[in-house]
Amino acid sequence: MKIYSNFWYHFWKTFLKPYLHLYLNLRYKQKVPFPEGPKIFAVNHPTVWDAFPILVYGKGTYVSVMVEEQIWSFRLPRFIFATANQIKLFNLDKSKTEDSINDALQILSMGRSILISPEGGRTDPAEMVRGKKGTIRLATDAKAPIIPIGVWISPEGVKYKKIKYYYRGEKYHDIAPIPKFRANYGVVYGEPFYIEEFLKTNSSLENYQFVADELLRRIYLLSSEAKELFS
Repeated sequence: MKIYSNFWYHFWKTFLKPYLHLYLNLRYKQKVPFPEGPKIFAVNHPTVWDAFPILVYGKGTYVSVMVEEQIWSFRLPRFIFATANQIKLFNLDKSKTEDSINDALQILSMGRSILISPEGGRTDPAEMVRGKKGTIRLATDAKAPIIPIGVWISPEGVKYKKIKYYYRGEKYHDIAPIPKFRANYGVVYGEPFYIEEFLKTNSSLENYQFVADELLRRIYLLSSEAKELFS
């Protein structure tokens, strides 16, 4: 993937951070300091905005989000994502899955971090699904720790908007969950998740799935803690 100047990343972040803190009632909790070097942030995905609070958190960390390919069909988001060095996640065209993996590994090899949802897409806040193994593969190939993140938004703080987009000449419709103005939104960063502890004696596909599910279990626990930030 083409890598743009850091200027653009800071440019977009400068505008996004104050807007996000104005729009949402954001609360954060970080349990331990982040380890040095590239990291894989892994978060649950109840709304289409879940990457934004993580992108604006802290200083000195470059984070590239794996953004679903259909969102890149919108002209302005495509320009912002590209210049901010975000990653196109080919979730519709499975033949290009390796392109997404390679782009993520390129970012990690540069010492930067990525953000991904082990759920594989948006899910209902009350829904619990099986973890996708792609996060575990990235951590294995890049030898990078995973930082589990649990986010929570109040159910009454979500609105649903109909959107349409074009992908490869076809017209699609979707319903996007979007936070309402001043919705309560909590973010909890958990302790680093080192997959070597799980895979050093068993690297079978079954164990990969077990580790993916364990990661997601921890994320859901952190999501419950994020809810408690407002109690």
